[in-house]
Amino acid sequence: MESDENTLRDCEVALMDTLKLVFEVFIAKGISNPKTLSEALSRQAEVYSPETMPRARWIVEQLQESINDPRRKELREALARPTQGSA
Repeated sequence: MESDENTLRDCEVALMDTLKLVFEVFIAKGISNPKTLSEALSRQAEVYSPETMPRARWIVEQLQESINDPRRKELREALARPTQGSA
């Protein structure tokens, strides 16, 4: 399925959502913290020129915003809890 320059394709949305979930698990399990991930993504965004790669930069900035979103605290706490049947 083709899309215009200003919309994300289904596969791009799925990749974004998957990356967000992976970051949430990293944070919830103590593998990394929001500050470290945010700083890494900030450096990554700087690699993409706003003139030649605005969508790439926007994608990374959206991931960074997700990491810094305080509304995601509840999800992180749920992910941090042991699942039923685990030790």
